Amino acid sequence: MTIVDSETSEIEPNNGSELAMAIKPTQKPITAQLSWNDSTDYYKVKLDQAGLLNIKMTAYMEYISVQIFDSNLYEVTDWSEEYNGSELSGRVKQDGYYLEKGTYYIKVSQVVYRSSTGKYKIETKFSKTPNNEKEPNNGIEQAQKIKPNVQSVTGLISWNDSSDFYKVDVSKTGVLNIHLTIYQNKDIKIYDRDGYELLNRWIFKSSNTSSDKWSTSLNVKKGTYYVQIYGNTGLYKLNVKVPEMLPKSPKAKATKTKVTGTTYANSKVTVKIGNKKYTGKSSSTGAFSIKIPTQKVKTKVYVSVTTGAGTSKTTKLQVK
Repeated sequence: MTIVDSETSEIEPNNGSELAMAIKPTQKPITAQLSWNDSTDYYKVKLDQAGLLNIKMTAYMEYISVQIFDSNLYEVTDWSEEYNGSELSGRVKQDGYYLEKGTYYIKVSQVVYRSSTGKYKIETKFSKTPNNEKEPNNGIEQAQKIKPNVQSVTGLISWNDSSDFYKVDVSKTGVLNIHLTIYQNKDIKIYDRDGYELLNRWIFKSSNTSSDKWSTSLNVKKGTYYVQIYGNTGLYKLNVKVPEMLPKSPKAKATKTKVTGTTYANSKVTVKIGNKKYTGKSSSTGAFSIKIPTQKVKTKVYVSVTTGAGTSKTTKLQVK
C-alpha cells in the first residue's frame, strides 16, 4: 500500500531504488521530508531520449545529500554538503546533467555523521538535445560515417557517452578541413586508417554566453580517417570538408532570358543573380537550360552544381 503524507507530496514507502517514487522528467516541486526513522528517499525518472536533466533542491535543513544513479546504480553525481537551511528558510542548489536515454534514480538522504532532519522540495526540468548523431559511435569500429563537403552532425557528449567517433573517406589527395562549433570545452583527435594519431588538441571555450568556432587543416592522402570528439559534457557541431573532392564548376553561358551549359548528369544546377536564385536539373547527358527573368547585358551571373560530393565553386558569367 502506498501512503501520501498529508503535509508532503511524496509517496511512501520510497526508501530504496526498488520502491522509488516515479516522477516526470519535467516535474513540478514535490514536498518531502527526512526524519529519524525515514532517512532516505528515492525518485525514479525515465528519459525517452538524450538531453539535459536539471535538478533543483530546496532544503529546509542544515545538511542533505543528493545522489544521482543510472539504471545499474552507478553514481552520476553526489551533492553531500552543507545547505544551512532552516525550517523557515530554505536554501537552494541546482545543477544540470547531460544524460542518455534511460532510467535514473535520485537519492535524497541524510549526510553521514551529520544527521539532519526536516523538509525539502525537489523538482526537475528536462530539455531534449537536438543531436542527430547515430549511436553507438564510441569507438573506431563503430565510427559514424560522415561525408566531406555534404554532411554536418550535431553530437552530444554525456555522462554515460563520453566519446564519439566519425569516419571520413577521402577519395582524393588534398586538404582535410575540420570545423567544430563547441558550447563547452572539448578535445579532438584525428587518426589515420591504422589508428596512428595525426592530431591531439584540447579546445578551450572562451565565452560563457555563446558558442565558439574552431577549425584546423591537415594535408592528407587518399584514404580513410577518423575524428574523435570527447571532453566536457554538452553539444557540439562537426563538419568536414575536402575541397579537392568537390565537383568541378559547370561550363555555362548566359543570355537575357536563360542560362545554358553542361555539367554532371542528373544534378541540381543553381543560378544566382543578385539576391535571387533559380534552380534546375541537368539531363542524363549533363546538359541544362534554366529560364531567368529578362536581364540587362553585362549583368553578373553565378552558376554552380550540386552532386553527391557537394556544391562546386561558381562559374562567373556576364549576360550577353
